[in-house]
Amino acid sequence: MKSYKQITEEIANTASSGAIMGMGYNKDPLDVTVRKRKKKKRKKFAGCEVFELNSDEYHNCLHGRKKFERWSRKLNMSQMENQEIRSYAHKNPGKGIIVQDATTGIMSYLIHGD
Repeated sequence: MKSYKQITEEIANTASSGAIMGMGYNKDPLDVTVRKRKKKKRKKFAGCEVFELNSDEYHNCLHGRKKFERWSRKLNMSQMENQEIRSYAHKNPGKGIIVQDATTGIMSYLIHGD
């Protein structure tokens, strides 16, 4: 059995360069990790996400949306903001969606949550 003095004086047997894996050291400079984009923070009101629309689209959405109604009847789907509303509704089927008029700030439910 080794004594305490022999253990402390013994040289560690290492074959690495001393860098810790995952601490920002890459052997290949072109090997770069890709980070995910941060999600866009939206306003919340009464536990539901709030999406801003212009006055014309808000007027179309004033009475809400029925279950199997087409999205194109309520919103102009060529705009990216409106596509975000649709994708949010598909990803979160049980949650409510509130639309807000951008000019006046009036809010209305587009979809009621459970």
